[in-house]
Amino acid sequence: MPYWQYYYNPTPKAKAGSYRRKYGTSWWGNAFLQALGRMDHSARLGRGKTYANKGLVEELQNHGNGNITAKVQGSRRAPYRIKIDWKPLSTNERKRILNLIREDYALMGRLLAGELPQGLVSRLEPWGINLFPRDWNELNVSCSCPDWATPCKHEAAVFYVLAGEIDADPFSIFGLRGLDLRTELAEIFGGDDPGAGEVEILTLEDTLQPIEGELDYFGWSQDLAKRLDFGGIPQLNEQTLSLLPDNPPFDSVTDFKKQLDYIYARATTQAKKFLKAKQDFFAESEVLRATVQADLLLSGDLADATLSLYDASDEPTLEFVSEEAIVNFLGSLDGVDEMLLCDDLRGLRLCFQFARQLAARGAFVPQLLYRESKEDFLLRYLPANNDPFVAGQNDLVAALVAPGILYYDGPEEKLEWEPTAATNQIIATLLATIIRLGLNYKTEEVPARRLFYLDGAVSFDLLGTEKFPLAIQQWLNRLYLADDRLRPVFKVEEQGDAILVDILVVDRDKPNKLPKPIHKVLGKKKMSSAEFSLLRNLGQLSDHFPQLIDILSGDDPPLRFSVNEFTPMLKSILPLMENFGLTVVLPRALNKLLRPRLGLSASSSGSDLPSGLLSLDNIVSFNWRAAIGDETLSKKDFRKLLKNSSGLVRFKENFAYLDPDEIAELIKKIDSGPPVLSTAERMQALFTEEFAGQKVELDTQLKQLIDEWRNGPPATLPRKLQATLRPYQQRGFEWLYANARFGFGSIIADDMGLGKTLQVITLLLKLKEEGELVKAPALVVLPTSLLGNWANEIQKFAPELDYDIYHGTGRKLPPKEEPLDVLLTTYGIARNETATLNKRNWRITVIDESQNIKNPKAAQTKAIKRIKAPLRVAMSGTPVENRLLDYWSVMDFTLPGYLSNQANFTKTFANPIQRELDKEVADRFKSVTAPFMLRRLKSDKSIIDDLPDKVIQDENCHLLPAQAALYQSIVDENLRAVEQSEEGIGRQGLILKLLTALKQVCNHPKQFLKQSGPSFSESGKAQLLKERLDGILAAGDKTLIFTQYREMGDLLVEMIEAEYGLQVPFLNGSSSPKQRDAMVERFQKDRSCSVFILSIKAGGTGLNLTAANHVIHYDLWWNPAVENQATDRAYRIGQEKTVFVHRLISKNTFEEKIDEMIKSKRKLAEMTTGTGETWIGKMSNRELAELVKM
Repeated sequence: MPYWQYYYNPTPKAKAGSYRRKYGTSWWGNAFLQALGRMDHSARLGRGKTYANKGLVEELQNHGNGNITAKVQGSRRAPYRIKIDWKPLSTNERKRILNLIREDYALMGRLLAGELPQGLVSRLEPWGINLFPRDWNELNVSCSCPDWATPCKHEAAVFYVLAGEIDADPFSIFGLRGLDLRTELAEIFGGDDPGAGEVEILTLEDTLQPIEGELDYFGWSQDLAKRLDFGGIPQLNEQTLSLLPDNPPFDSVTDFKKQLDYIYARATTQAKKFLKAKQDFFAESEVLRATVQADLLLSGDLADATLSLYDASDEPTLEFVSEEAIVNFLGSLDGVDEMLLCDDLRGLRLCFQFARQLAARGAFVPQLLYRESKEDFLLRYLPANNDPFVAGQNDLVAALVAPGILYYDGPEEKLEWEPTAATNQIIATLLATIIRLGLNYKTEEVPARRLFYLDGAVSFDLLGTEKFPLAIQQWLNRLYLADDRLRPVFKVEEQGDAILVDILVVDRDKPNKLPKPIHKVLGKKKMSSAEFSLLRNLGQLSDHFPQLIDILSGDDPPLRFSVNEFTPMLKSILPLMENFGLTVVLPRALNKLLRPRLGLSASSSGSDLPSGLLSLDNIVSFNWRAAIGDETLSKKDFRKLLKNSSGLVRFKENFAYLDPDEIAELIKKIDSGPPVLSTAERMQALFTEEFAGQKVELDTQLKQLIDEWRNGPPATLPRKLQATLRPYQQRGFEWLYANARFGFGSIIADDMGLGKTLQVITLLLKLKEEGELVKAPALVVLPTSLLGNWANEIQKFAPELDYDIYHGTGRKLPPKEEPLDVLLTTYGIARNETATLNKRNWRITVIDESQNIKNPKAAQTKAIKRIKAPLRVAMSGTPVENRLLDYWSVMDFTLPGYLSNQANFTKTFANPIQRELDKEVADRFKSVTAPFMLRRLKSDKSIIDDLPDKVIQDENCHLLPAQAALYQSIVDENLRAVEQSEEGIGRQGLILKLLTALKQVCNHPKQFLKQSGPSFSESGKAQLLKERLDGILAAGDKTLIFTQYREMGDLLVEMIEAEYGLQVPFLNGSSSPKQRDAMVERFQKDRSCSVFILSIKAGGTGLNLTAANHVIHYDLWWNPAVENQATDRAYRIGQEKTVFVHRLISKNTFEEKIDEMIKSKRKLAEMTTGTGETWIGKMSNRELAELVKM
């Protein structure tokens, strides 16, 4: 190898992590380079930029007093040594600089804000003080390289690195001249406060805040949840960017604001993809029911997360090991009934919904973190809490997230985060995932971009970038001004024709103290770190509020403006101060600034009662209504006012703001003629008296019509009704009748057990009394399992109604000449025989358990909607509002077109409410649907007062054909044996054997046949049980199920676990005391344990099961005293809810007749548990045959 290769490397390679960048991006950094350029007569300065960009400046030290040394890697193996002696500032020059800054808080505020004030430079020049070099006599430079010219490329490289440092920190220009300005100012003003004037970067370790001691009890608060309104989150990305200066020094390749703007844009796009995506609900409801706990584990750099779900036994149910999988899972919970979710999952879903909406609205801000354990930097995005609305929603979310979810995989141990800090980090983690997905996990070589793109931790260890974290923090401080202890308050007052603006200061640590005038806070010889921060903040605010410079420079507030001069202050500057999260106090006249607006007026062209939506739509017309504030103006006056004025103007006792562009748009609307609204929009505007946020004014005729519908005299009850309605039931009937009278359909969605069937039967009986069912009867469509129940309730409460059942083999529609008021049929028949049913005219169609038409694309739904009837009523016991697309399908049956088509409904209501938690849209939806949907809960105060402590309901079902055939064969075979037997114990045994067999067939054929693998579809009673369980579980209630038979209990466990994914305890005679206690404790305390099956003998006494507010007697005991004892497991001291008792009875079987016999006995009190079933075994042959026949 030639000897010269040991000393010569013609092309030095770029250092790892180096990148091309610009220098002199600030005016002061640029001034430094321009000063050097004026001294560089041979134009050699630019040659050093390549060396600087390659990171070849390996060492740079400021030894003080203008003495600077550096090492630069050049063509030789050993780096070249550079020495710079910059003429230091003299003692007098230093004093003059310090005195100027001390006397002018505006200069100090700008410096503390990270900016070299041009005013300072210009005021120093008359004294001959130049901060930038003028010739090489002031800047003596030498390099150990062979190049004799000045500057050589190595020296030039050092100058560029110095320019980068000066860009990042204007205090550097003083430090290079021997004046440590930051320290001097802190000593002069800060006294003994070592933190005065320092810019602090929050450490990751400070944010962790591990939990200490026991966690407080957490319970989900529905009252707080109702206050959530993510739809009210404003679009903040442009606002946030407007608060930040252009061209921050820590990137300098381009204006970094464009990079942040790009991040906002990609995050918004990704969030909207989530919001617009077809809802893919998480299908494994059994997993959700079983889950009682969720843990979210974050990696040390916050970049990776794992979500683990656990059941009550602390066994894992699901695990997601990537952030993308986590957000996809949480997104799939959007429309899932909250009753399926444990508190941890509710909170995590809420955090995702919040993060998604923050991303969609650009309502998040970056926060820099320093990780002490690794000496590197991280960045996270948090809610933009400088906006008060976002801050309020953030507080609500934090209050609704259970503690103990988030863990951090720290360097030494796994830490559990304090609840409030944990919620912030959960939101930050979900925001980060949305942002990374939007950026497609983009990476960059520029360290600041890597940091903001969330591409892991970043170390600013490349020479010339060490001060970038300080510059980033200075840049981002503007987004956190409202978090500081001392905050400016801008108070506006009227004084005659003038408007005054005063600047006060409020102290967060002294909330009971009145704000102080600004000169009393800053007019001190010594300042605390909080006052230094206030001064820095005011310096930053002066970029947007130039008049602050005058106040900081010594002018006494308040500022004085004419009304005309105040317009830009009111419309631009003060709103910007609020955007910083600061308080602006306005007088009432300015606080409620009036704006011109267009509303709607509605008028009627007819006076007759409408016969439905279409006929009402035909008589209503809409026109524009012009107004300012609450005052309506004629179109002529409106035009005149808008034409002659603009900006801020006085309007009577108030101020109005007239924007020329808005005015032109309003006049254009007026000139375009009456508004064009769809039928759905017109009817919604009419019923809510509101459209697009503006009031709709009704004419007198329409007001009378709507008032008669809403507030007309209550309907009288049908004379032949054989029932006493509870007050809330009577109100429900009156509501149904009022809607029916106007031709409007209704959805009655009262909680299960509140008597919807009775209320609808009362309506049908009223229609009969008024002759409405003579030519066209009522059609009632039900699940098969409810046919018996409806028939039983009609017979019991409205025997005057002539009803028939269209079901079973050989079914035929009753001839038109036969009296018929009500026809009962099933969904299956209605689906398959729509054409047959449409051969009759129907006055009203009623559907029970209307969730059967929740899927608008299903053939059954389409068939039901094709059945013609002028009036339609839907009944539902499940909370229809949980899945709004289901709601739309049902409402489209009762009031076709009222909620527009499915696509418009999804866009207008479903997505904003369910995904965005938009309270304004939710309130509008309630007002739009309230006239036609009635839902009362058992927990409503008005209902509780009407209900007894215990409601007992007999619920009838029919045997399925296969069941009926098996039932009849058992009767035929066993009845002969009984008839041929002699009186005595043997005969009694045969009777009980027969009745036991029949009871088992009524329960489920597989119980009698001793077979496994049962399903709900094989038994009419099992189908009825499923209907009840659907409602109970959907409402988040708990139930006990009693059965006489161990075998039936096993079958019930098998069916319920297969259908609902629940772990169902079964207490029976073989359960040990320890097992019994464990089952009881789990049912009482575990939210996922909603169903408890008990054999009536093992569980009938001695248990306290007040967690249940439903009791289902699957098969009835021969003796009501035993049944009552079982019921009292739930209905006892400690029960805070009404208990609903469901007695399942197979209609037209011996079960129905046994129940009638028991009820007919007048001395039930004498029937103790000891009497058993002996009375049944003593029946005669004739009585027995009558009892068991179908």
